[in-house]
Amino acid sequence: DKKNDRLRDFLGGFLPACVLIGIIAGLIVLEPDFGGAFLIILIGFSLFFVAGVNIKHIIGISLFSLPAIISFLLVDYRRDRLISFLDPWSYQETSGYQLIQSLIAVGSGGIFGKGLGNSTQKLYFLPEIHTDFIYAGIAEELGFIGSVFILMLFVILFIFCVDSTLKQKDNFRFLLTFGCTLVIVLPALFHILAVLGLVPTKGLTLTFVSYGGSSLIMNMFIIGVILRGLKENRCV
Repeated sequence: DKKNDRLRDFLGGFLPACVLIGIIAGLIVLEPDFGGAFLIILIGFSLFFVAGVNIKHIIGISLFSLPAIISFLLVDYRRDRLISFLDPWSYQETSGYQLIQSLIAVGSGGIFGKGLGNSTQKLYFLPEIHTDFIYAGIAEELGFIGSVFILMLFVILFIFCVDSTLKQKDNFRFLLTFGCTLVIVLPALFHILAVLGLVPTKGLTLTFVSYGGSSLIMNMFIIGVILRGLKENRCV
């Protein structure tokens, strides 16, 4: 495939693509939204890997970008967020407050939860529970059973998207569908991990669940692209 061969060429394909990703990620960081920029970079490099880019090129550009990434992480609230992630109870009234309240919500839900609409953490104890921490609210109200049910729905969605990706007939559609899959699944994965305290809080929403009309429209559009590709392949 000529496009793949061009992408494997460092100066002619890989480097220009990295510069484009860097510009987009840089603009997102200026918002500021480091979590969104991190996702853009992660999705981009995942596509590079799947497309067969020389692994040495990926490692090289990653090491070259590492100082800039570290400098962004060490700025003010991002640094505090990383430190509080390691020991939130030492910062329970400042940068660790949100994570602690999230863990309280998850733990207080028990097996079956407090009942739909009966969350106490949403009463101003857990900020942004309708967006960045909606999974904590689900765990509190629906308990372990309900939160695992939501998790299983995302697993099923991921399996469906991967199945659609593997059925694509040409390389472009394969990479497009794979990229769409990552856009849908990765934010949900990091959202759940952040709520459970397994990764630093990034301010990422839970796909199709968190509040936000524009986000819902774009995610539905992406699912439409995946379904369209699957339908075309079945018609071939």
